[in-house]
Amino acid sequence: GDEISGLRPYQVVRKGVKYIPQDKEVFSDLTVKENLELASYAMKDHDWAKVLRYFPKLQELMYRKGAYLSGGERQMLMIGRAILGKTDVLLVDEPTEGLAPTIVHDLTATFKQLAGDCTLVLVEQNLAVARELADQLYLMKEGKVVAHLTDRADIESLAFEKDL
Repeated sequence: GDEISGLRPYQVVRKGVKYIPQDKEVFSDLTVKENLELASYAMKDHDWAKVLRYFPKLQELMYRKGAYLSGGERQMLMIGRAILGKTDVLLVDEPTEGLAPTIVHDLTATFKQLAGDCTLVLVEQNLAVARELADQLYLMKEGKVVAHLTDRADIESLAFEKDL
């Protein structure tokens, strides 16, 4: 891979590295469409069809302002903004936090599909989600890595608390 340290954020984005923060912030005064358009400015190529393939619900929400989106809808929009252009590495921080179980299930399915198109680096406290998605799993406690699992059987056999 290419060295990205020292690059400006827009240059990192153009290299295909995207970050979705935990806070689920969108531009609340802008519509879904305007949020996506704004994200597209930093990207050379953008693929609206890809976003709508992963999140068809965004089509019906195109003219809704960000302030009126549910948590799950905001998360869809944030992921949509990230995958609008070339995405080689997608860094996602706590994507399921505060979401209803049905939305968590849907997002997990979407992340499985996305993992076929790019490298997905996920920070997640929901162990069930992490187990389902991980090819490699790092367990942390108090900021320190306490385990690194690469074997699928080891990952699936984890029987810790539901949420770490």
